Amino acid sequence: MAVGEQFDTDASRRLLQEIDAATPKDPLNISIWGGQTDFAQALWRAKQSKTPAKFQQFCRSFRVYDINDQDSLADWIRSEFPGLFYILASKPPGRDRRDGIYRGMYLTGDISTTSRDWVEHNIRSTGPLGALYPVTTWTAPNPHSCLKEGDTPSWFFFLPRGGNDPAHPEQPGWGGRFIRENDGWYRDAPFADGYDPRTEVSRWRTEFQQDFALRMSWCRKNAEQ
Repeated sequence: MAVGEQFDTDASRRLLQEIDAATPKDPLNISIWGGQTDFAQALWRAKQSKTPAKFQQFCRSFRVYDINDQDSLADWIRSEFPGLFYILASKPPGRDRRDGIYRGMYLTGDISTTSRDWVEHNIRSTGPLGALYPVTTWTAPNPHSCLKEGDTPSWFFFLPRGGNDPAHPEQPGWGGRFIRENDGWYRDAPFADGYDPRTEVSRWRTEFQQDFALRMSWCRKNAEQ
């Protein structure tokens, strides 16, 4: 685990700076769709360098949405820094890795807006930027082997247009809906008869894909428009 003395990075130092500038009333929203090592290092450094009171304020000055615990640090963060506002979007224990709530970006629900035809018509046809959008992704199963965007809910959750209230992850929105655990962390809801938690994201697919297409359509307009 690359956390501790000698492991500060530009990213961990920037996180310290931004969290220090935030407050418990106006916390920094942190989307983690890759590894959490830089974030873990920022926590470690803050604990080493701050008084207990200042560190407690520091820990109340951010909210985290973490996709799938990529660096396998969630358990360590949870035990070393209790009481964080932390959403861990990841499969329920014992489930297949493709059962994480964030997979609702491309699994379950109406998949018509994840097809190659939809991407070609609404995204790739909008100009040079849209033309860079890939038409092939790999994850099995993927109904169209095209659009995936599996990490996007970590950004959707903090997007006002997406409907989530970042202070209340138990409420619905484009980034999903989560269950609060006893220590304050938030996790995917468990599967149940007739219920697939991935639908907490896929139920909004029509809306967020329309929003995507609208934003890309701006590429066809000049700056004055």
